[in-house]
Amino acid sequence: MPFAAAGPLVRRLFVALLLLGFGLACSGGSLFGDDVAVIAEGRGMLEAGDLPAAQAEFAQVYAENPTSVSAATAFAYSQVLAGDLKGADRTLASIEPSASDRLGEVRLRRALVALRARDLDAVRKHGSSSELPEGMLLAAEVHLIDLESEAAAEMLRRVQASGGPAGATAQQYLNMINSGDPNLASLADTTALWALGERRAACEAAEELVRELSVDAGRDEQLLLWAGRAATSGLPTVARSLLDAISFPPEGQSWRVKATYAMVDLLDGRTDRAMSTFEALQKGAEAGDVPREGLSDALATACGLIKDPELASRLVQRVESAAAARCLMLAGDVETARAHAPSGPLSNFLEFQ
Repeated sequence: MPFAAAGPLVRRLFVALLLLGFGLACSGGSLFGDDVAVIAEGRGMLEAGDLPAAQAEFAQVYAENPTSVSAATAFAYSQVLAGDLKGADRTLASIEPSASDRLGEVRLRRALVALRARDLDAVRKHGSSSELPEGMLLAAEVHLIDLESEAAAEMLRRVQASGGPAGATAQQYLNMINSGDPNLASLADTTALWALGERRAACEAAEELVRELSVDAGRDEQLLLWAGRAATSGLPTVARSLLDAISFPPEGQSWRVKATYAMVDLLDGRTDRAMSTFEALQKGAEAGDVPREGLSDALATACGLIKDPELASRLVQRVESAAAARCLMLAGDVETARAHAPSGPLSNFLEFQ
């Protein structure tokens, strides 16, 4: 089954895999670990968009190499792509006894599979037992949404001490929890809800919380942040309400406010006004008044809100990024997507379409 014939969910998972460069957020490892030779052929099939053939290849390799973490991981990932989450977890569980020093990595992946399955108890269990910063962060976020703040804080302190991106995120959570501001502390729980995939619910819960923040607690920054999240979650009314509540745009972020309003206009069907705003921002970027990279990201994000391939192409016509190419591909304009994809796995994949 070629990529173009796959369902919407499988198509999005394929693109996500390609954009990740076949990697997941693990402690220094790639998705397939060190012994990648055992899954090379199946990986090529996956790059070509032939999921059934890749899955069959990975299943055979896994059967022939039952103690290989890389073989099990590759097969499990193909099962995730095919929507067989229970099968993926069974595959990963089977390799735990022989995973040795990669046990934490396997358990983190089980936590990620559980997250996709919306089994938050399993996310907490596997994330915590992984002893990896990313896994413990996931577990802490589950504690937060369950209003178990003490357990969350204890785990977050461990993650914070590890440093890196996970440590920085843990520090942000701890700053909110320990701020002394009940609204900001509650916003930590809401942020965890967002991080765990309950995005619409998180945005709706955040609307009142961020309005009640003090200026010193970063009220305007949080209003802008959550307005963008609401827009990308398909909640234009919430997004506009948050934008309207901004007293003063954060320093250097006026362009982001305008871009977010334009996204809301797209959602509301005011495409002409949205396109005019984005064209003005493009001129600002050419004049050096708007950051080019930031605007490119905003345009690619806005592109994801559009179903019309022609309008999507017009919006990102000057943007070369994997995100823009992904948007165009999902909108059905594969030819234009090729022109916008930088060199790499996604660009290679598009050549087969």
